[in-house]
Amino acid sequence: MPPGGVKQTLATLDEAANSIAYREVGSDQYIYYCSTSSKKLRRRHINTSSEVELEWPIASMECDGVALHWDNVRDVLIFTYKQNGLVGFAEHLDPSL
Repeated sequence: MPPGGVKQTLATLDEAANSIAYREVGSDQYIYYCSTSSKKLRRRHINTSSEVELEWPIASMECDGVALHWDNVRDVLIFTYKQNGLVGFAEHLDPSL
């Protein structure tokens, strides 16, 4: 928010979020977030209000909501995860865009 700017709602998410990351692709705007209930990553397209759960190949992997960042240079979502009691960092390439 720029100094002196007006605070307003950008989007209303389908589920409660632990952490969020913002991304712009041309005129499209997206919010990525870690769902507090499902522990899965979700993507909200702000322009159309459509929302999807992102898929990954390991079913036991959960985002933990501590950190979430969109890396514009590498074009990936970086997040912390938990799996079988272990904690780590992972990347998610969003090929659907």
